[in-house]
Amino acid sequence: MPDRIPREFIDGLISRVDIVDIIDSRYPLKKSGSEFKACCPFHNEKTPSFHVIPVKQFYHCFGCGANGTAIDFLMRYDNLGFVEAVEELARTAGLVIPYVASEGGTQQRVSPSKRSEGESLYPIMEAASNFYQQALRQHQQAQRAIHYLKTRGVSGEIAKTFALGFAPDGWNNLTQALAKYSVQELSAAGLVKENSEKRSYYDRFRDRIIFPIRDPRGRVVALGGREIPGSAASSHGAKYLNSPETAIFHKGDELYGLFEARQQQREMARVIVVEGYMDVVSLFQYGIHNVVATLGTSVTRSHLTKLFRMTPEIVFCFDGDRAGKDAAWRGLENGLELMRGNRTLKFLFLPDGEDPDTLIRKGGTEAFLQRVEEAETLSHYFFEKLTSQVDLRQLDGQARLLELATPLLQKIPQGALRQLLSQRLAAMTNSHPIQPLPAESAGQPPAKYGKASGRRPHQGGRYGATSKQREPPSLVRRVISLLLQQPSLASEFEKLPQLSTLQLPGITLLVRLIDYLQQQPEVTLATIIEHWREDEEGRHLQSIAAIESLLQDDAEALKKEFVGAMMELDNLLLTQEHDQLLQRYQNGQITLDEKDRYRQVVEMLRKKREKH
Repeated sequence: MPDRIPREFIDGLISRVDIVDIIDSRYPLKKSGSEFKACCPFHNEKTPSFHVIPVKQFYHCFGCGANGTAIDFLMRYDNLGFVEAVEELARTAGLVIPYVASEGGTQQRVSPSKRSEGESLYPIMEAASNFYQQALRQHQQAQRAIHYLKTRGVSGEIAKTFALGFAPDGWNNLTQALAKYSVQELSAAGLVKENSEKRSYYDRFRDRIIFPIRDPRGRVVALGGREIPGSAASSHGAKYLNSPETAIFHKGDELYGLFEARQQQREMARVIVVEGYMDVVSLFQYGIHNVVATLGTSVTRSHLTKLFRMTPEIVFCFDGDRAGKDAAWRGLENGLELMRGNRTLKFLFLPDGEDPDTLIRKGGTEAFLQRVEEAETLSHYFFEKLTSQVDLRQLDGQARLLELATPLLQKIPQGALRQLLSQRLAAMTNSHPIQPLPAESAGQPPAKYGKASGRRPHQGGRYGATSKQREPPSLVRRVISLLLQQPSLASEFEKLPQLSTLQLPGITLLVRLIDYLQQQPEVTLATIIEHWREDEEGRHLQSIAAIESLLQDDAEALKKEFVGAMMELDNLLLTQEHDQLLQRYQNGQITLDEKDRYRQVVEMLRKKREKH
């Protein structure tokens, strides 16, 4: 199992960093009263609606609804995974993460030295990339590489953008250039290979054009090498050669051109996925910047998750041969579980003998983009692929289609896409649509808040429904909201054990939250959100944290509202106790002490009614 970051470390990390500093270092903010504002970095707008609230260590955009902690911002703005974002935040704070390894059901601390082995590879990879870039400009053998790049239309500016390089022919050019690193270090970085017979090392990349592969932060994590037609490498090696898997490079996670695309445009309406390095570079040359390539492997779920963080639409642009269509189908299968909200997968298969480079040269940018616009939808390709394997004129063929399609459709989260595909399958096979799975098994959080109508919790104010359309929040949700705004209010609770007996949706989370806040009265909203991130309840807390009332700063008004909510909870406790005692009385099970208590409860409720 992968190493974990202890929750208590994340809690402490959030309390040590300042979200204003983290965001402002990447995206300039302007102070406005007790807050900081800017035009939102996650959608286009002219009037600032992006708020950063220091006292809560939380950001929120009233335009698009984006919100979260410093970790959430890094994940979205820098396109990082959760662990990467925590690592970046820890680096900023100068902290060493005490990773925990899970082995055999037990947890063991991972020494910092073990984790730092991967960190030590970044400067080595950067040095190697610099060496190859310099060789492309200055080495006497580089003319063939330069000539090839020019024939492919690659300008000097594009070569600089992608940090293209050249690996001279020879066994140890890089080893000598990076002599300050040991061959063991170069081997760990995947730059040299060992000759076991001679007990020596030689350069992995020789006589090739070099394509540095960068992670979302711009760090070189691996290299790709392409043979130069007519070179020595073309006679004894593969056309493309990639770095092996290392401590910092996993080809199933990285995408070539992703960093460069993000540098050109932060928000992209779609991302085009192609098959090779030169496809990315060529399309970039023609002004198409929203393009990435896999690294000699199929499109993985990790790839798609990373891309869907930055765009709602992914277009696979592959060869139209069997290999290209098989790769596209694997991408479809890996993407089904991610198809929620407005996400879209499309498929563009190129004519025989064409690749993106040749196609855009012949027809130009506009014609290529028109092809992308007209790419096959997921639904069309889904049924086209499956129906090609069966004969729908026969009952057996219809049954086979059901067998092929049903398990795939069940991967899709509940929603319009799954419903429409299911209805189309039913029409094609003269059967009934696939029945929806229960909300919990379909990956949707159960409705724990508000009325049992199935509606989502409202997102009010300037970015949600109007006040006439909104459902009033339940009492439990309202109390949770107040506690998120002012955690110190938790100290007002004195009936926590009794509160847990209330039979209300969300009461378990409320009790857990109060207990946590009574032990940690000085925490911020950001710390609370991060503390529950791994739990299902964390999604509910972040949803509640997005409502407009969280931006209230009137402590007295909040306390007054909170006192009123506590009185309502107290009334509910008394009413519930009354109903339980009455039921025991009617069943003949009530004791003498319980009869006395019943009279007390009835009297207390009578006084409360008279008071109000």
